[in-house]
Amino acid sequence: MSFANLSAIRYSRWAGLIAVGLYALFASGCSMTSMSQLRDLTLPALSQIDMRSPNSRQEQLLVNEISDRIGVFSADRQYKLDYKFDSASVSTLSAAGSSSTLIDHNMTGTYSLSAYETGEELTSGSIEVSATSGTITSFYGREVSQQFAEERLAILLGERIHLKLQLYFFSVATEGNTSSEIK
Repeated sequence: MSFANLSAIRYSRWAGLIAVGLYALFASGCSMTSMSQLRDLTLPALSQIDMRSPNSRQEQLLVNEISDRIGVFSADRQYKLDYKFDSASVSTLSAAGSSSTLIDHNMTGTYSLSAYETGEELTSGSIEVSATSGTITSFYGREVSQQFAEERLAILLGERIHLKLQLYFFSVATEGNTSSEIK
C-alpha cells in the first residue's frame, strides 16, 4: 500500500469521527436547558413557597439557604413547604482497629411540598447528608468542630431540598404544561 492510500484512509476515519462528534454536540446542545432557562422556568413557582419560621439554629440555616437560592418571594403564596430533621448520628471513624479523632456526622431531613389551599401533597422526600469533623485534640475544639459540621449539614440539606423542589417544578412545567399553569 502506498503512503497516499494510508493517509486517505486515516483522513476518512478522522472525518467520520469529527462528523459524528459534531452531530452529537449539535444534538445535545439543542436538547439541553441552560441553568438560566431552568431558573426562569421554575422561579415563578419557587417564589410562591411559604415556609414556617425556624425553631433552631439548624432550621434557620436550612431556611436561609433555601431563601437565598430562591431569591425573591411573591406575596401570593400557593405552596407550603414543611421540613424536619429526622435523625442525626455521630460515629467515630477508625482504620484497621486503630483509634481516631475523626467523627462522621450523618443527618437525615425530610420535606413535603403541598398546595396551600387544598393541602394536597405535591412532592415529598428524604435526604441524607454526611460530614466529617475532628483531628482536634482539645475538647472545646472538638465541640466547635462538631457544631460546624452540623451547620454544614443543615446548609447542605437546604441546598438539596431547593434542588429537589426545582426538579419537581421543572418536571411539571415540561410535561406539556407551560410555566403559567404552575400557579
